Amino acid sequence: MSVAERRSRLQKEKEGLGEQVNGFGRG
Repeated sequence: MSVAERRSRLQKEKEGLGEQVNGFGRG
């Protein structure tokens, strides 16, 4: 796996977690 692939995957996971956290905080 290349570094770019790992970074893109981590960014996607971060965005997903961020959405969940924001949802819980606002909800």
